[in-house]
Amino acid sequence: MLSYWLFCIGILIAYYASMNVWLFWAIENLYAVIAAFFLILSMLLANSMNRSLFSRRDFLFPIVSCSVILFYQLLVNNSVFNSYLLVFFRLFIFFLLFRLNKEYLPKLSTFLCKSMACLMLISLPAFLLYMFGFPFPGRNAQWHDLYFFTNHYLFLVSDGAINQIFQRFHSVFLEPGHLGTAIVLLLATQCGKWRQWYNVVNIVALLSTFSLAAYGLFVIVIFMHMWIQRKNIVMKILFVVVLISAVVGGSFVYNGGDNMLNQLILARLEVNDTGDDIEGNNRVSANFEAEFNSYMESSDVFFGREMDKSTFGNAGYRVYIYENGIVGFFLVYLFYFISLKGGTDKRAFIAAIVLSLANFWIRAYPFWYGFYIPYYLMAYMDITNMIPAKAELKREMPK
Repeated sequence: MLSYWLFCIGILIAYYASMNVWLFWAIENLYAVIAAFFLILSMLLANSMNRSLFSRRDFLFPIVSCSVILFYQLLVNNSVFNSYLLVFFRLFIFFLLFRLNKEYLPKLSTFLCKSMACLMLISLPAFLLYMFGFPFPGRNAQWHDLYFFTNHYLFLVSDGAINQIFQRFHSVFLEPGHLGTAIVLLLATQCGKWRQWYNVVNIVALLSTFSLAAYGLFVIVIFMHMWIQRKNIVMKILFVVVLISAVVGGSFVYNGGDNMLNQLILARLEVNDTGDDIEGNNRVSANFEAEFNSYMESSDVFFGREMDKSTFGNAGYRVYIYENGIVGFFLVYLFYFISLKGGTDKRAFIAAIVLSLANFWIRAYPFWYGFYIPYYLMAYMDITNMIPAKAELKREMPK
């Protein structure tokens, strides 16, 4: 129906534009307005139907808690007036997501997964051809003063990677980690459906990113899905450990260790020279880490401190807490708990919270729709047909 597809278009714009995908750079400051336009049309059409798409009544507390944290972030960061206007459009996107009837949430999950797979089916083969020397037209491109690329239109190549033998795939996303994380979170909403063609495509693209963060989240999602489905996971954990050990051992042996898996992933798991961390834990610079430690002992820790963003290279939970304080972190997870707890299965809810915490630790963008929407869809998964006992009970219930 037209109303549903207008809703999907609006959500699609919000999903990809929030993650600063190249295709949406031109509207990065107005994407919430454009997405809200399609959602308003969807709502108006739905209201003329006998049974609206948006008839849920449990939206009040989620949207109020969302409003509190979004306005709080603007206040503590001394945002300009336009930001306060745009936040109303951002809130409307959340509002209509919370109003969408629960039976449409699995369809929305599949729609987003298919959209990602279609993008990967175009972008990944083109990138592989480029790696084998096929000449693709390109031009210089940059996102703000932080990222610099050669834009080959079907995929981006970071300027810092052009002369490297091994290049990591990130399609039209800013970083391989952004793409890998986005795919993992979508896969998290597809419990029991990973054999579908679009999920297979997404898994191949995920593996091509060689993102340590995304790989780690992927392992978490695998075990979370087993736990949600009430499977006996002891033997499966043993199998995964043996499989990972075999892959790791093979990477050390193959070509004398001179391969992408060993150099881009396993080398980053080695303990650093000081012996207090791993090489891959490079989310913040040494200067910012020292500043953050000092900040945690100051009175600013409650409501945050203005950050000097002239120095690039800082990401993760410490950046968010530095800018928004402990109060900001508490309000984020108050909103998460309120908005995600309405699902039918407590394990799915807990898994969504755990996954969000793991991702927040690495890449603290709690209000990117590309991150939040998968958490929401995961928490509201219908797992009835995934658990034999519940599926049998459902079949025996009188209609």
